[in-house]
Amino acid sequence: HAEGFFLADEWVIVPSAPRELAVLDREKGLPSHVIALPGRALELLMPAPNRILAMTSRNSLNCYDVATGKHLWKQDTGLIMPDFLTANGNAIAFVERKEDNLAVPLLVVIDPETGKRKVHQAISDGDFPTNAAIDEKSIYVTFRERAARDRLYVTAFDLATGGRAWTCPRQAKGSSPQVFPPTLSGSLFLLNGAHLEQVGG
Repeated sequence: HAEGFFLADEWVIVPSAPRELAVLDREKGLPSHVIALPGRALELLMPAPNRILAMTSRNSLNCYDVATGKHLWKQDTGLIMPDFLTANGNAIAFVERKEDNLAVPLLVVIDPETGKRKVHQAISDGDFPTNAAIDEKSIYVTFRERAARDRLYVTAFDLATGGRAWTCPRQAKGSSPQVFPPTLSGSLFLLNGAHLEQVGG
């Protein structure tokens, strides 16, 4: 379930119940209003100062105006996978779609102002995304191969189009490999078990 709190201009947003967000006055610390969710909040994200996105147990993504609690839009995305991100004002999620009894992950990029999908496309033939990092132009995703669980690879996708930029294979050395955003020098690093490796296109 969602944890923590968020700051938005004069408001503090705190999960107060499985299906509620309490909005508090930031100066006075007093309750202002409650945002009711359609399902249990799994993840929360603030892509803009007065917008909060809630990923719920009903496999939907909902956007609310923080100041009023008004529900702005809903996307029935399907099952959202780990790593729910934001970059350049966009909401980014991985969604699972069933095809011939095979779970196929999709990359979904959504404009939080309108709820419209900018990108919605398959990013593998069933290999599972385990971790992701982003910069201004790209999203970097770590996959585990479905046929060989000890093999992983990192793929870079263009955020504007969803197109594949490059793929770099690696031998898995840990149970939860993590890819980190590019450094100021442009280097991308993968924490693979106890090994920190530089990857790139």
